[in-house]
Amino acid sequence: MSGLRIKGLGEEIATLANLPWDKPLEGWPEDEVLTSMRGISRHVVRLIRSNPSKSNSQIFAVKETVPEFANVSTHYLGI
Repeated sequence: MSGLRIKGLGEEIATLANLPWDKPLEGWPEDEVLTSMRGISRHVVRLIRSNPSKSNSQIFAVKETVPEFANVSTHYLGI
């Protein structure tokens, strides 16, 4: 996937880099505990732990969107 940039620290980067980026987000496995925390969204969203083996690790939301909206979001977030 060209153009994918992931910023963060060691454990976070390792987890995010190993996600199945070549598959549609809808096909990604879900953490049943985190699924109950997810709200309503027009887009597919997956909640991912920075360390799946630690229940107190950071949680990231990954949302499927089109490049135009992603670019606007990263611009406003300063990424």
